[in-house]
Amino acid sequence: MLGKLIKKVLKISGLILALLIFLLGAYGVFNTPFARKYKPLTDTDLTQFSEYLGTHTSDPREFVSEQFRTHDVVLIGEMHRRLQDVEFVKNIIPYVHERNHVTVIGWEFGASDFQGEVDSIVNAARFDEKKAICIMRRTNWF
Repeated sequence: MLGKLIKKVLKISGLILALLIFLLGAYGVFNTPFARKYKPLTDTDLTQFSEYLGTHTSDPREFVSEQFRTHDVVLIGEMHRRLQDVEFVKNIIPYVHERNHVTVIGWEFGASDFQGEVDSIVNAARFDEKKAICIMRRTNWF
């Protein structure tokens, strides 16, 4: 009886340990420099961006709100796992609701493989809902 209990505890402990090792390995693979697609900004880029921001100041909430005056859909890009981005979206929702009567918020997580097709929808004169749904259905959700 005690032997069965010990075997069961060891088996469960082994599974938990294996899961922990897998999760740590996956975290390491997807958060290492070779897994990133983005190149670091050059000093020239940083200088240009800093100069632009120094001469073109605006309230980010007001900027997003202004986009709703001429666009039916406004996309906000963000770096995943960044608290300030989540807080910005959280704060922008009541702001655009009050100022622009926005009542629908969409949140996307799509495959970068289809970025060209997504860009064609975003840049089109009219939103193609069927094409957007088709792209999202082709995404591998696992």
